[in-house]
Amino acid sequence: MNIAERIFVAGLFVLFTTVVIGGVFTSQVAVVWLKNKREERRNEARIRESERIDRFENERNAWYELAKEQNQRIAQMSEELARLTKNYENAKTLMGKVNLKEKGVETR
Repeated sequence: MNIAERIFVAGLFVLFTTVVIGGVFTSQVAVVWLKNKREERRNEARIRESERIDRFENERNAWYELAKEQNQRIAQMSEELARLTKNYENAKTLMGKVNLKEKGVETR
């Protein structure tokens, strides 16, 4: 084997080694890139889910506050109705006594 053949074999070995190292490096870069993309998609899905949950929570709180306000209004109106009914019954009783007095009937 002369020097030219040795240089040729050494060149082939260097070329083969370079191709193998380059291929391994490229495949590792592709694996890392794919892992990053997968993780990025997972994070985006988590963010979307978190935003959806926040939206539902805000909507639920708004409905809760509305129902709470309505319950307060109903309670106030019920109290007012009870007061007005009592006043009506008292007025009705007084008017009955006044009508009886006009007819000459004694009431106490």
